[in-house]
Amino acid sequence: MLLWLLFLLAAVAPYGGSSQVGVPHYYSPMSSWKLSQNLSKWYSAYDLCVLQDNSTRPVDDVVNSCEKQAIERGDVMKPIRCRVGNSWPTKSGFCASEDVPYTERLFFRMVPPGDNMDDPTSQPLRQLFEQLAAERSSLLLVGDSVMQQFFAGIACELERENIWKDTSYFTNTDEVRYVQLSPDSYAVPIRFLPVYHFVNSRFDRVANASMFNLRKGVEDFLRTNDGIVIMVNMGLHYVSNPIPHFSRLDYQSQMTNALQYLHSLGSLPNKKVRTYWRETSAQHFPTSNGYWPGQRYSSTMKLACVPINDTSPGADWRNEDVSAIIRANKFNIDIIPFYDVSLPLWSMHVNGHHRDCTHFCWSPMLYMTIFRDLAKSVLKSVKSETVK
Repeated sequence: MLLWLLFLLAAVAPYGGSSQVGVPHYYSPMSSWKLSQNLSKWYSAYDLCVLQDNSTRPVDDVVNSCEKQAIERGDVMKPIRCRVGNSWPTKSGFCASEDVPYTERLFFRMVPPGDNMDDPTSQPLRQLFEQLAAERSSLLLVGDSVMQQFFAGIACELERENIWKDTSYFTNTDEVRYVQLSPDSYAVPIRFLPVYHFVNSRFDRVANASMFNLRKGVEDFLRTNDGIVIMVNMGLHYVSNPIPHFSRLDYQSQMTNALQYLHSLGSLPNKKVRTYWRETSAQHFPTSNGYWPGQRYSSTMKLACVPINDTSPGADWRNEDVSAIIRANKFNIDIIPFYDVSLPLWSMHVNGHHRDCTHFCWSPMLYMTIFRDLAKSVLKSVKSETVK
């Protein structure tokens, strides 16, 4: 047990990798995650009960036991999607205690790199949506299942900040939801638009279906709002092995076309458009750079989530390529860092027996750097326009 914990602590030591590539000027990367001094304020008593479980019994037994104790105390339970260790809306369920006991999943007890991250009173989304409401703007999240999971994380943060007071309001990621800070303020729409990749399929009903859906999603929001903030990411379906249409070259070509379109939106008259590329998060499969190698190449793989061996520049080519595309074409698209933040989080995946070293299990601190960076960037752009 002691050796395992020492190994986990070593995993949060400074990493190399691509933290500086394409990083917006408002972001200063820090060296490591740190143990929180405010766990009782970040978490409920139920969550703390789960985190204190050191067994390898089935995770359903762990969460059911803690839920029973919470109900007996008369605690108000959070929705399952906002309970520690849950991976909703994926089908993988909770982080598996059978693989790694919760007492050894150290990152649930840690806050991400950055100044004042261990502050449970912070309200970055309130800052963001105050500005979007003032602009009569909207928020569109475009991407794959990891972005879908991020939408669920936004919902949990809105509830943590007591902006969404009714936890039954958010039950799925398919519908448009609204953030209204007061009865008199503008109701800011937020939506997840599923675009997993830009590869054509024989089942598509229209040509270039993904690009068609992206354009339609953007146009729908711009038709009814004065502006839009677009956060986009996709890449986890593109692999290093030569799988037809999902290679690195395909990725470069398809992302260039998509980013060109998003960049062009900035010239629309009478509309305020901001686009952000959220870095692709780290995967932790047992390959040199942690990438999933594709179904064809994984049959002999020992499916356990592990630390990434190769953190050299270029190993994470997905983020490197997108950064290079944005720079070379001078696209007006900022990059929200997340790869280096997620790089050491190999123990926060559901784990091997569910074949999932991609999606992260929830903690209230997991996405805090993204929330803060997005709010800072939006507010900074307003100040820059005021100076002009």
